[in-house]
Amino acid sequence: MDKYYAINKLFLSRIGCWPYQRKVLLLYKTWGDIDIAVECMISMAFVFVGSTKLLNIAINNNKFRQLLQLMNKHWEIFNGEDERNILSYYACISLKIAKYYGGYILISLILYLFIPLVPRILDIVVPLNESRPLVYVFQGEYGVDKEKYYFLIVLHSYIASLNTITAVFTVDITYIASVLHACSLFAAIR
Repeated sequence: MDKYYAINKLFLSRIGCWPYQRKVLLLYKTWGDIDIAVECMISMAFVFVGSTKLLNIAINNNKFRQLLQLMNKHWEIFNGEDERNILSYYACISLKIAKYYGGYILISLILYLFIPLVPRILDIVVPLNESRPLVYVFQGEYGVDKEKYYFLIVLHSYIASLNTITAVFTVDITYIASVLHACSLFAAIR
């Protein structure tokens, strides 16, 4: 039976879904190391927040489409100069917030992703008699030699971080635009 399902076992094990696989592999390997536990919790919390936001938008996609259509309709309905100025004013605020928030997120992401490169750069700029220890963006158990596949693991963490932060940023600025549009409606009918 094993020879027939070897491919299934291989790939299911890689994604952590093989039923006979240890479910707490990383937890077991790092038991008692509070630093790694806290570091993993922070990363997992951020991934959870990003996934929750993205899932919320995906589940409520039809409602979101209706909201965007309604916002577009409001721009057509309010055709007076004062009303248009109010809508434009709040839309400009939304755009500024998106730009500043995007800049903040981008700078934070670059600094965060720069962490694994610091020891490598220091090895070149200020060499020691030995190499500095490898640093990862976040801890994870890949089931491979972490030193041999260091750059692939770092590349994976870069892609995962970029995807997560893109989801968080996109959903956040969408909510901000929706709230500020609602504020503009209240200001326009006042």
